[in-house]
Amino acid sequence: MANELTGGNEDSGTEAQPGPWFILGAGCLGTVLAFRLSRQGVPCKLLSHRGADERSVLVDGDPYGVRVEALAAQAPQSIGRLLLTTKAGQIDAALQLAGPKLQSDAVLLTPANGLGFATSLETAGVELPLQRAVSTAAAYRDEAGNIVLAAIGDTRVGVPGAAHPPARWFLDSLSRLPDWQWDPQIATAIERKFAINCVINPLTAQRRCLNGDLLDQGEGEALLEQLSSEVEANLRSLGLWREATPLQQYVQKVCRATAVNRSSMLQDVLAGRPTEIEYLSGELLRRRACLNSPPAAALSEALYEQLRERANPGDS
Repeated sequence: MANELTGGNEDSGTEAQPGPWFILGAGCLGTVLAFRLSRQGVPCKLLSHRGADERSVLVDGDPYGVRVEALAAQAPQSIGRLLLTTKAGQIDAALQLAGPKLQSDAVLLTPANGLGFATSLETAGVELPLQRAVSTAAAYRDEAGNIVLAAIGDTRVGVPGAAHPPARWFLDSLSRLPDWQWDPQIATAIERKFAINCVINPLTAQRRCLNGDLLDQGEGEALLEQLSSEVEANLRSLGLWREATPLQQYVQKVCRATAVNRSSMLQDVLAGRPTEIEYLSGELLRRRACLNSPPAAALSEALYEQLRERANPGDS
């Protein structure tokens, strides 16, 4: 189950043939990436199984049109580069749609939150490494249905496993986005975001609060401290947290920097969509179950049980 942290294609920088990026997942993130890549002259196609349409991205109040193409009708016979911008629970369904069109040496890249994607690859019958991106970019859909680019943020991209030099598929396209950087130690970035998300996302979703509200004196702050301690202890036992700085300090820093933001899980809960809880708290608890003497995880278990009914995969 640790494929996304330990497995990578040693030849990933040379195998993929140059070509357009196909972006599967025409939600907020996918639409924004299609817009931004196109503006940088990077060939890309935004795909959806729902059919073709047109939508707009608002940047500083100005609308820009983005074309969405239907996967079945518009995708070529083969896909060499696929950027999966679906939620974690939708990756297996997305791969089942795109799988028959993937080249044998295709590049698969996802910025989805969490761990445990090896199961999605197996379910879809895809025998390719899944490269990872860790991003702090933010976008949302306003009341009029427009997609608003809220924050460009910072995005790290890499091949999980041993340190790799920048891959060709990154250098000739994605590197044109100034906020996208190659990270030869992407596993560390994945682990850190996983840990932070295992604290902020379920707490804000359960309490229906903004990120900064977790820093208020009282119950929210106490729960943040308890959950940070729990998650850190378990991840250290699993070898997935090697930082000298306590996790709670990282969580507090993120909460301060994103004080007025709604976490992605809270947005999903409020919109009645499936959440990524299975790939956050659920994955932590599954891995913890393999330990001989696991640390306590009472709060993680309680939050998981409260939120798991929203974790079933939805449409990509």
